[in-house]
Parts: sequence; C-alpha cells; structure tokens
Amino acid sequence: MKSALGKILRHEFRRRFRERYPGFQELRDVVLPPGWVALGLDITPSFSVYVVLVVYRNEDRFTIELAWTRNGRFPTHVPLLYPRDLPEFNVKKDRDRDGDFCCRIGKFWQIKDFSWRVREPQFSKKAGPGSGGAEYDDGALGESRDNRAPNSVQALIDDALSRIDVHVMPYFDEVASELGHAESVAKLAKSR
Repeated sequence: MKSALGKILRHEFRRRFRERYPGFQELRDVVLPPGWVALGLDITPSFSVYVVLVVYRNEDRFTIELAWTRNGRFPTHVPLLYPRDLPEFNVKKDRDRDGDFCCRIGKFWQIKDFSWRVREPQFSKKAGPGSGGAEYDDGALGESRDNRAPNSVQALIDDALSRIDVHVMPYFDEVASELGHAESVAKLAKSR
C-alpha cells in the first residue's frame, strides 16, 4: 500500500480478526509478499485452513485470500481457483490441487477480482474532516459507485469480516465435512 494506511490496516485487521476468530494464529514462518498477513487454524494435523490479508503493493487496496490444505503446510504454489459454481458466468467449481486449494474472496460471487480501495482522507474548507474515504472496487463488473463504504479503514475491515462470516467460514465447514471432519471450522475458530 502506498500510504501510511497500510500499517493501520494490517494492525487493525490482525486485531479484529483475532478478536472474532481467536482460534486462528498468525503465521510468521510463511514466506509471503511484503505487507501480507496470513492467519491459520489447524483442524487436524493433516487439515488446516487459512485467511490471508492481501495488501496491494503499489495501490491503496486490499483483498482477502483463503486457502486450505490436506498436506499439513501452507499452500504456496497453488493458482487461484473457484470455490463455487457460478452458472451465470459458466464457471464450474475447481477441485483442489494435490490436496491444496487457494482462492480470493470475490470468487464466491463473481469471476473478476474483488478488492477494497482505501482512500486518504480529503480535507477542504467546505467539507471538513472525513470527506475522503474508502470504496469497494468490484473488478469492473458493473457494481455502482453508489455502493461506497463510509470513510474509514474500520468500515472496510467490518465489511471484509462480514464477508468472511458469510462466505469463507461456511465454505471451510463445507470442505471439512466433504473431507470427513465432523468439527465445525467456524466453531473451532471462535472457541480457542
């Protein structure tokens, strides 16, 4: 992220995600691009799930990646896949790649990438503090600019966490069930 907002974003995302999902631990031994934050939860010794805050290096934007593995290690060399069928786009759900899976959160509802754009606050005599802000960037799939978020990194994190609740945790539960794990990932994530 080009601005100082990146540091605030990473700090607040870590803090708020861990408050919501205390079972996840930050992965410090995984090699990721600068500014990315990976959090993981081991369901069993052979099945783990991950949520990654992806901070764009040269733009004030971020997105969320999710991953899972049956191999006991963070999946680093997996292409971004589709977690669901998207019949309106003629897209079929992808299978894991040798026990590893990775996708971006936007792939639950569209074929293009999805990210949140953080804007530096803009000040003017007329508008005063808080007139700048943040907005969603839907990857140019026709979402209106009227869908703007309130002017804060907190609001964007709220939206990201809400989408993790709605899309990612149920998906992790579905995968766990398909792989024969009786434990609910969402419950484990909130209980530890």
